[in-house]
Amino acid sequence: MRVTDLMPWHEGGSSIIRLVEGLNGEVQMAMTLRLRFGYGQIAPWTQRHKRGLSCEIGPDRVVLDCPVELTIESDNASARFVLAKDAKIA
Repeated sequence: MRVTDLMPWHEGGSSIIRLVEGLNGEVQMAMTLRLRFGYGQIAPWTQRHKRGLSCEIGPDRVVLDCPVELTIESDNASARFVLAKDAKIA
């Protein structure tokens, strides 16, 4: 597998894009997201949307657009999936 992270330049808010590609065989993948604001002190208000979730605290917001099914428990979002050869997840 190959993981490529990038931050495209554009006006307005920032974006981080992660592309995960299967190169050979199959790989069991796991992802966990535990967002905190205020130097790790404040857990955001979190709600689901069609392809992920939105986390907010005051004027700050993080949106996760995720093509795999997420499990949200307490203040963590996680996913488990199999990445096969030639599969791409962005």
